[in-house]
Amino acid sequence: MVEVLASPDKAREVGTEAASLRAEVVRLRAELGAVRREQVRAREALSAVSDLCAVIGAGGEVVSINAAGLQMLGYAADDALRLGIGDLLAAEDARRIQGEIAPNLTTPGGIWRGELRLRRRDGAFLPTQQELRSILHPSGQRELVVIARHLTADRRAAGEQARLLARLRSLTAVLENTSDFVAMADTEGRILYVNPAGMALVGRAGGDPLSLRVADLQAPRDYERLITEIFPFVREHGSWLGELFLWHADGSEIPVSQVITVVRSELGEVVGYATISRDITELKRSEHERQRAIEAAESANRAKSVFLANMSHELRTPLNAILGFAQILVRSKGLSAEQREHLEVIGRSGEHLLSLINDVLEMSKIEAGRLTLNERVFEIRRLLDDLEDMLRLRVDERGLQMEIVVDPAVPEQLVADPAKLRQVLLNLLSNAIKFTDQGGVILRAQMVDDGRPRPGDEARLRVVVEDSGRGVAPEELARLFRPFEQTRSGRLSQEGTGLGLTISQHFVRMMGGEITVESAPDRGSRFAFDISVGVPAEVRASASFDPQRRVVSLAPGEPARRVLIVEDRWQNRELLRGLLEPIGFQIREAVHGEEAVAIAAEWRPHLIWMDIRMPVMDGHEATRRIKALPGGQEVVVIAISANVFEDDRTRMLAAGCAGFICKPFREREIFEAMAEHLGCAYLYDQPAVEPPAPKVDLAGPLRSASPEWREALQEAALAADAGRLAALIGEVRGRSPALADGLAALVRDYEYDAILGLLAGAP
Repeated sequence: MVEVLASPDKAREVGTEAASLRAEVVRLRAELGAVRREQVRAREALSAVSDLCAVIGAGGEVVSINAAGLQMLGYAADDALRLGIGDLLAAEDARRIQGEIAPNLTTPGGIWRGELRLRRRDGAFLPTQQELRSILHPSGQRELVVIARHLTADRRAAGEQARLLARLRSLTAVLENTSDFVAMADTEGRILYVNPAGMALVGRAGGDPLSLRVADLQAPRDYERLITEIFPFVREHGSWLGELFLWHADGSEIPVSQVITVVRSELGEVVGYATISRDITELKRSEHERQRAIEAAESANRAKSVFLANMSHELRTPLNAILGFAQILVRSKGLSAEQREHLEVIGRSGEHLLSLINDVLEMSKIEAGRLTLNERVFEIRRLLDDLEDMLRLRVDERGLQMEIVVDPAVPEQLVADPAKLRQVLLNLLSNAIKFTDQGGVILRAQMVDDGRPRPGDEARLRVVVEDSGRGVAPEELARLFRPFEQTRSGRLSQEGTGLGLTISQHFVRMMGGEITVESAPDRGSRFAFDISVGVPAEVRASASFDPQRRVVSLAPGEPARRVLIVEDRWQNRELLRGLLEPIGFQIREAVHGEEAVAIAAEWRPHLIWMDIRMPVMDGHEATRRIKALPGGQEVVVIAISANVFEDDRTRMLAAGCAGFICKPFREREIFEAMAEHLGCAYLYDQPAVEPPAPKVDLAGPLRSASPEWREALQEAALAADAGRLAALIGEVRGRSPALADGLAALVRDYEYDAILGLLAGAP
């Protein structure tokens, strides 16, 4: 065995290498410790970061992710190394990173920033702002560093800030551009802000608002109230609204509608006041002008009412004498047939004139707001019977049928305004008869609800009027209830004022209803309405008076009642005396109220007919004084006046009158009132029963007349020229007496529409 001994040089060389190796190991261990410490600091730093920090390997796997990222995504730490990029991001965003973003980060210092959506474990997506960096390892392997910040909170804060800024800009724009006066002042009265329009309004455009005080802008008349009343009210209640005056720089005052509100600090302390004021100068001027217009209208209405009252009195007073004396003369014995016919013409003409006057005055009362309801107990069947008797002659002359049907459930007595209901029904029935050439008219009355209402109940009465007449074209239906307008048939008839249906509609509306109409040409018409009625708690005994028969005397055994007639016009006194004295009443007269009081105190009349308008003392005062006399409450006073306004009726009833009758009156109204209030019983005449005159066929004789004569007759009928019609009728009397008599009868009754209808049927 040969032992090889190393040379000293070789030994020294080996020792040197060993020392170098030990030094390198020490250095490497030091570097490794530094790296480990750096890793610990990095992990601690990453743990403190609230953003997601993750490293993605070249294959898309998650190499590392911090705790904030795991919490953001909803994963546990043990799950981190099993995640891939598809688990961290929405699928679309993951494909975008791998295919588009990551390849573009290979250059040194390459960074991408933008918005991507993280995908939580529960499937929800979180919008994030992300920063991506590419890392190249010495081995040549690349990894992707992802830093993501949740955008929800940041966006909310940024959005709120943007909204606040937008609102501030909008508010500033509104304040700067509004035409109203907007201002703010502190609690010491110093002005903090006035918008440009406000400065212009007070004549200080271009000035510095901060140099002003409240006392410079609020009118002196309001300043003390503002300080002592309004500001304390605003501090307590938060705001105040009212009208004040601003002070213009030239010393004038500007009326404004002003809102004042309190301004508080964040601690709730009052730090000032804000106001928005609007110039109401034009509004005040308009209000003043409107007030003046209202006062002028009221004055005009008062003047109109006075005029209407005077016109009513002046028209009705002579008409009262005409109709009244015609009624007295008809009662005379020994009248020839011709004289009786002339008196009947006077009566019909007067009644026609009265109906025209009534329509115009009623319409005027409606326009003046002077119309009121005068409700009382009345017998509905008796009212309808009176209407039927009144219209029977016209119905028979036209060869028509008329039927009135009252349902048994309708009570015998109702509470309503019988005068207005009567006028409505008379208008509807008269129109139905006037515009019906063949067939008939039917009126039905029934209660709206089934069953008979009980005493004391409120109910509704329905009335329907149907005819088989000419009807109304659809385009004319809307004009039916307009004042002073008539349908084609109405215009051809040359009758009336065109007010009947207008007044009727107004009356029905006052009674709680509405007139409706269904009609078609040559198919007839149907008018219907419901009104509110009451049922009296007790049924009153009816007065024993027959309105269809003429009174000739008091019944045997009846005491002679004392009747005082108070009237300043002799013809009206003579008219009443002529009616009452032959019947058996004792009559005395007075020409004014003062004389009436003296006679009443001395003579003690049973009943007084009291005029309202008289010299020396009017009817109101006279009635009041008579009622104050000993035994005066037992005297029946009935007002009788040509003034038809309700206030006169109301005043007379308040003074103690038992009733009110309008001029011109019918004799039956006088006798019926005395039967009602004095219990008078009468003897009546026995009228001869005459068979109805046979209906004469006028169409045939008309066809045989010359075309020229028929054309002239049509023109005269259209013009309602009674004189011309009489002359034309006289031309044919010799050769056709029946035609002349028939046409003359139509002219006497103002049936011009019937003449036109006959001419239309006899071409």
